[in-house]
Amino acid sequence: MPVPSYFRNPLTDLTGTLLTHQSDRKCAEMEMKAINCLEAYGNVRAKEKCLDLLEDYKECFLMKKQIKRFTEMRDERFRQYYSGERSKEKLYTEGPRVDSFQ
Repeated sequence: MPVPSYFRNPLTDLTGTLLTHQSDRKCAEMEMKAINCLEAYGNVRAKEKCLDLLEDYKECFLMKKQIKRFTEMRDERFRQYYSGERSKEKLYTEGPRVDSFQ
């Protein structure tokens, strides 16, 4: 999360955008919603009022759940391979045809 600047000057205005995710299309809108909520409720009440928005925003840029899901699927696939339930040819499922998406 961006650090609020308690002391504002031209230098903080210039460097304030360095710690945001506004250049990332995926998380920019979520970040704006979370920051607007933080500004509306303040630092104290925002911890309970904006909790859902903040958790969604953190998941968007950290991708902890997505990475955990990927590693669990990969580990299960390798477990099946090493136990003999899955052959090397079927280790990964076949992808879609090349021309199937437009």
